[in-house]
Amino acid sequence: VRMHRLWERHLAERTGVSRARWHEEAERQEHHLSAEETETLSQEMGHPAYDPHGDPIPTAEGKVPPRSSRPLTALKEGELGRIEHVEDEPEEVYQRLTEAGLHPGVRVQLTRMNEEEVRLVADGQPHSLPPVVAGNLFVHPVDEEMPGPYDSLDDLALGESASVVRISPACRGLERRRLMDMGLVPGTEVSMEMRSPTGDPTAYQIRGATIALRRHQARHIQVERDLAEQQVDHHPKQVEKQG
Repeated sequence: VRMHRLWERHLAERTGVSRARWHEEAERQEHHLSAEETETLSQEMGHPAYDPHGDPIPTAEGKVPPRSSRPLTALKEGELGRIEHVEDEPEEVYQRLTEAGLHPGVRVQLTRMNEEEVRLVADGQPHSLPPVVAGNLFVHPVDEEMPGPYDSLDDLALGESASVVRISPACRGLERRRLMDMGLVPGTEVSMEMRSPTGDPTAYQIRGATIALRRHQARHIQVERDLAEQQVDHHPKQVEKQG
């Protein structure tokens, strides 16, 4: 279990391996790692206590870190929490939650719950889930204020400017580092320049350079609009097809 969860954490934080392949790759690698290699891997990552799903990683001595989370459905309406664990089975439920951006580290607020649906706000975005699906999210209650709500970079119209607030916790590993290397860090000014005919990717002006981002990447970038510089034209300019 220790080797498997350490390797999943490694794949999530330090590689570009897709989330769908973490389990398979970890299952394959765990049989090839020696105890010494496992400890080296753990040390290189700072001895993480949890895997990317929020499951505890046993220590070398076999001790399991405590988990104080509770099901999201145990919160009261209006209460805030931070996702600590996403149950990875059944696979289709896990995929639905992660595709919605509901990952460990994301702060949520339960806004409404009944027998038919659970409504919540996560990273400023509203979600509606069946109770059986919402029950696969485990959270730790928090007293801090809910951040935002913020717009995402994908919400900007042509010519609009905004300041980067943060990259969503849902974006991690290699993709997160790539975005930061592009200069998408808190305080950076970004403006929307043009959008391709298909609507994806979109070009943005960042620190004097033009970069192209896919929509799924831009949605991870949370921003505050620069109201003073908004332009009247809100229709994205399209790139003309060549030939």
